[in-house]
Amino acid sequence: MLKKLFITLLIALNFYTQFCFPKIMANQNIRLSNLKNHQQVVDFTVEAVYEVDNQNPLGARFRHNQSGFVLDLLRIQSVPQAFMWVNSHPVSDRGEPHTLEHLLLGKGTKGRYVASLEEMSLGNSSAFTAQLRTCYHFHTPAGSSVFFNLFQIKLDAMLHPNFSDEEIRREVRNMGITNDPVDGSLSLEEKGTVYNEMVSSFERPWGNLYFELGKMIYGHDHPSAYSAGGYPTAIREMKPVHIRNFHNSTHHLNNMGAIMALPSDISLETAIVRISDILKIVEPEAKYGNVHPDDANNLLSIPDGKTTGTLSQVTFPHMNKNEPGLLVFSWPANRTLDSKQNILLDLFLQTLASGQTSNLYRRFIDSQTQIMDIGATSVFGWRSDEAGEPIFIGLNSVHRKTGDAGMMDSIRQVILDEIQLISNYPDGSDELSEFNKRIESRIEKYRKEITDFLNSPPRFGYRGTGSSWMKHLSELHKIGGFKRSLTFSEYFDWASTIVKSNKNHWREMINNWKLLNDKPFGVVTLPDPGYLEQKRDERDLRIEEYKIMLMERYQTNDIHNALLNYQEDYDGNTAVIKKVSQTINMPKFIDQPPFTLDDQLDYSIHKMPGGGDLVYSRFDNITGATIGLALNLHVVPESLLLSLSALPVFMAEVGVQIDGTIVTYNKMEDMLRRELLRFDIWFATNERTKRIELVVEGAGSTLEEAKRTLVWMEAVLKTPNLQETNLARIRDAIDLNLSNLRNRMHGSEESWVKNPAKSFRMQDHPLFLSTESFLTKIHSYQRLRWQLKEIGREEQNEFTIWIASISDYAQKGRKNLLKLLENKILIPENINELAQDALQDLKLNLTSIPDETLEQDWRYLCEQIRKDLFLSPKIVLTQMRTILETIVHQDNVRGYIICSKNSFEELDVDIFKFVSNFSSELSIVKHYTNTPFITKRMQDHYPEIKNPKYVGLVNISSSSGVHINTAPCASFVETNPEVLLDFLSARLYGGGGAHSMFMKTWGAGLAYSNGLRSNEYSGQLIYYAERCPDLSQTMDFVVQTLKEAPFDPSLSDYAVAQAFSVNRAGDRYEIRGRDMAADLADGLTPEIVSQFRKGVMKLRARDDLYDTLHSRMESIYGRVLPGYGPKAQKVDKAQYFVIAPENMLQTYGEYLQSTEGKDGTLYRLYLRDYWLVD
Repeated sequence: MLKKLFITLLIALNFYTQFCFPKIMANQNIRLSNLKNHQQVVDFTVEAVYEVDNQNPLGARFRHNQSGFVLDLLRIQSVPQAFMWVNSHPVSDRGEPHTLEHLLLGKGTKGRYVASLEEMSLGNSSAFTAQLRTCYHFHTPAGSSVFFNLFQIKLDAMLHPNFSDEEIRREVRNMGITNDPVDGSLSLEEKGTVYNEMVSSFERPWGNLYFELGKMIYGHDHPSAYSAGGYPTAIREMKPVHIRNFHNSTHHLNNMGAIMALPSDISLETAIVRISDILKIVEPEAKYGNVHPDDANNLLSIPDGKTTGTLSQVTFPHMNKNEPGLLVFSWPANRTLDSKQNILLDLFLQTLASGQTSNLYRRFIDSQTQIMDIGATSVFGWRSDEAGEPIFIGLNSVHRKTGDAGMMDSIRQVILDEIQLISNYPDGSDELSEFNKRIESRIEKYRKEITDFLNSPPRFGYRGTGSSWMKHLSELHKIGGFKRSLTFSEYFDWASTIVKSNKNHWREMINNWKLLNDKPFGVVTLPDPGYLEQKRDERDLRIEEYKIMLMERYQTNDIHNALLNYQEDYDGNTAVIKKVSQTINMPKFIDQPPFTLDDQLDYSIHKMPGGGDLVYSRFDNITGATIGLALNLHVVPESLLLSLSALPVFMAEVGVQIDGTIVTYNKMEDMLRRELLRFDIWFATNERTKRIELVVEGAGSTLEEAKRTLVWMEAVLKTPNLQETNLARIRDAIDLNLSNLRNRMHGSEESWVKNPAKSFRMQDHPLFLSTESFLTKIHSYQRLRWQLKEIGREEQNEFTIWIASISDYAQKGRKNLLKLLENKILIPENINELAQDALQDLKLNLTSIPDETLEQDWRYLCEQIRKDLFLSPKIVLTQMRTILETIVHQDNVRGYIICSKNSFEELDVDIFKFVSNFSSELSIVKHYTNTPFITKRMQDHYPEIKNPKYVGLVNISSSSGVHINTAPCASFVETNPEVLLDFLSARLYGGGGAHSMFMKTWGAGLAYSNGLRSNEYSGQLIYYAERCPDLSQTMDFVVQTLKEAPFDPSLSDYAVAQAFSVNRAGDRYEIRGRDMAADLADGLTPEIVSQFRKGVMKLRARDDLYDTLHSRMESIYGRVLPGYGPKAQKVDKAQYFVIAPENMLQTYGEYLQSTEGKDGTLYRLYLRDYWLVD
């Protein structure tokens, strides 16, 4: 008996020693300020303390004793946030890192449970695959307990996934079997979310360019050369074993790290104890690795650099063979620089090649100083932090002629000559002084940005956040030491010493950086009208080969029988996945959800002269302030909307006058970098309330800088440099912004596709189209471009005759027009430059025009160019002044300020005084033509069209499609229980839970970003799906999945949780303050939001809630899903908007006819339909 008792005591003592003693240690007043090097804290060793200059530590780095897991803890006042990273060096072009990013937190029962848990925990998350690391980040406003639980469940799913081989194949790339929703015939289709995402990525100019450059720099078998996302050809070769082997080699605690930003109410000891316990649970057998996880990237080999200077061309799809492209040069990866050198090199590259004040902008773009016109509208440069630190310099929107190897070499030589010129600046020369002063201003800007960066929530969990904190801390790890300065002050001080010296240190630096030692590689992108057709032909061939294989597999010569057998097997595998996924229990909804959008925000409302609100958001840890003014644009006459579209450009990018002195744009940029933290001007709109404003916002990192923002606000609002002597700069600014607008559709789908759909919904509001629709603004900017040009009286007659002859070119159709444009066109010498510009613009517009309106639109463009050219630039400049005088009124402005209490007490007085100087005259709200402008333009090719429900925007540069369907639902202002029930019904399969349409469609490989949701801000029910391999298949899949959805009462709480998903508490301080001010301007007070959510919680108590919601599903979801529920014609204000290439629109049109009948006509929409014409 005593022996048993003794053994029991030993076991208890061992347990106490292992698990309780560390927690006692944790109670020994652990603070960042008293941490010591190598100190043992629970299961961690202190590795470093992060300091901000002469202030208390902001954070610390800990290393897990058992596994070597890296933990960075930061003290930042916000909701708890985390950023997890894994070293995931690619081993092929198959895209294993990217595939795992998709699989780990979304597939298998573990990944699916994470997805549902996140929704029920109000988690906000995102993930991305960088070249060498895969990153997952999240936050939640639900408190520390929920936060750490999410961290544990996510980490466990990352380390111990249980997805099946079939799920891997479905996610990566598989040959899917589909039933035609129209005639029921069977066919094969290449599916896979990863595959379709990367096909789309490589259809954009950057995709093939960067892939080609990577091979040039690193060869073909280096982690930095492989496509971490996956190259489509290689993705098709992916097998489940590749994924499993890659996961086994990478996803362990000893190859990972996490950054956590925690508020002060979570004690350091609580956090460390909790994380220690989590790591024991998720990987109890973890082993300490041979390499520090944060050293793995630094140990990669550097290429031998024997091959340099190679030039290459790659293609991207576009029907206009003259579409501008990208040109990027890269120096070999043969550098090993310390942090000081890296900072100075970054500063050098920005000054040499980034932005409109850079040396290379002057050489290639500035119309007054360029030495070579290659069509470029912007220049950029950066240093990669990968092995060997390759350097890149690029030019955007270059002419097709740059694809010639000789031209590429000439451009490269201009760049090298400019670097050589800087190297040759004499000591003490004016040229050296001017260059150094520009770098000095960038040093000042860097210092301010780092201060702001350290004093702001990191935004973990928000899409697009990026890896700034991870890279920042990794750079400090390379420097080493126990006390690590987060501000890099010592290095910036050193850089300042360099640029303040009379000696030209750049000779030595340029030599160290090897900028003149080796010729850089170069890659240019060229538009290829046959690109998509070739890819379709290759895909069709693969499908035919697969059919032959299926007939062999099923031992039949009848392809229909083979497809039937294949469908049976495919559906069987689908059923297995479905059955397993249905075993996942819905997690519990949190007990105390936030009832407003930002419960923690301390704000108050004050009055400005004229009666406008000044919304003050208080954050006492902020040293500076953000000040914003929003001016109502409904006072601008309709006759000035063309000029209004470019107002931010005329205010922010042309220079100003301050105290009667002209400040050029270059000088303005230099002064802003030195004097302010940020300064921006943009249009802000709200579709529901029709709020349309011009926002001018400035921020300072100190109180004095914040006061200085008002000086700059006054300059841009009252005295921008609109003098005729500044026309050259104004033209350059318009050309740059026009190029950016034209290139927008070359970006990712999520960056642009919603805008055309929103513009279509708002087409009866010309003020909205002029300020918000980028397709409308392309035409407006092009017109302004010509209105700002000048032509002599003698040349006007010559130009009129010449452009009239060109306007006849389209009489015999597109083929003949293209043939004529290919021929040498006779141009009078005295109008040659203007005529060449006109031809370039005309060619760029060709792909916006359908054959039905080709002659009409071609003549319109020719005539409009002539009219605009003959208009004096004085008129545009006068109109801009008139617009500013019209909007800068006391009764036409509202404001917001984000700062500490002490700062507000001073700035409030300054803001009041500043607005007092605005005009005190009463503003007059204008009334605009209430015409559906886009539909009216569509009548040129559909004469009988009146109110089209189904529209398809033709996208000639993509092989995938997008759904954006909308219909009225509930907004935050709703209190009617019946409307709230509709809202909740719409949320049953919304969000990202395991059962959601997002997860189902994603898993089927039929869309990338997608889902059903009701948007409380806009009051709209939305179905969105992008990168769809086929619009019809995606829609039919969603409809059939909803029809077969099981009766699941657990979804009622899931729907309720969705009503609380919008929350701003984890965002940056200035965004929280700005958004609160905008909400108040829209009449959306926290009380209204709280009332809405309390109404939802009241409905939650109903015993029949799920029955009620389930019974409404068809009538609610049917509003945005053709083929499910009510016909579109019966849904008031519904809009069914798709974007796709013509061949896909054709099949989708057939689907609509089969489901909606004669009312299901899909009308084509073209870019020209968005033009606002006189």
